[in-house]
Amino acid sequence: MRYLLITAILAMTALFSANSPAQESVSDTCAPAEIERLQAVQFPEEMRDANRKYRNTQLFGYNASEFKTAVTVYIYDKEPVRDLRQEFLGSGSEVVRTHAGTESAMRGPAKFTVAGKSRDGWLELFLWSEGETDFASFLWIGELSGKYIKIRTTYIRPEQDDQTGSAMRYAVTAMRSVASHVCEPKS
Repeated sequence: MRYLLITAILAMTALFSANSPAQESVSDTCAPAEIERLQAVQFPEEMRDANRKYRNTQLFGYNASEFKTAVTVYIYDKEPVRDLRQEFLGSGSEVVRTHAGTESAMRGPAKFTVAGKSRDGWLELFLWSEGETDFASFLWIGELSGKYIKIRTTYIRPEQDDQTGSAMRYAVTAMRSVASHVCEPKS
C-alpha cells in the first residue's frame, strides 16, 4: 500500500515537472543559484567544513516560501557503509532521533532522475510536530558515481486538510527539480 502511494505521488509530480534551466557551479557542486521558485541557501563555512570532514560530504540546499519548503542535498563517500538500504535505514534513524515523536508515514523504493539518469533509491516520509507546527520530511537516498546522494525535503504541513495534498505534491516536485539539476561529482 505504501509503495503504491509513493509511486502515485512520484508519478503525479513527474507530470508537472518543468524543463530545467542551465546548470552553474556553486561551491564545489553543480547547482544553479535558483531552480524555479527555489532559492539557493548559503551554508556557513564552518558547517560546510564539518560536512566535508564527515565522509567528504558536499552540501547544498534550496528554500521556497511555499509551505516553507527546504531541500538539502548531500553527496558523500560510501565508506564505511557500502549497502544502500543500510545507509537509508541509518539516515532515517537520524531523522527519528533528531525530531521527538517522529513517525514514518510511508517508505519504499523510488527512482529519481539525477545527473541526467534515472537512479534507484529509497524514499521515506516522516511526520512530526514541534509546538503548534506540524512538519513533514521526505528523505531519498540513491547512488551517484560511486557515492551516495541524499536529498531531504522538509516542509510545514498546512492546518487545512484540503491543502495537505498540494503541500506534499509541491515538496516532491521541488525535490525532483533539485535532483534533476545535480551533476556528477568531481573526482
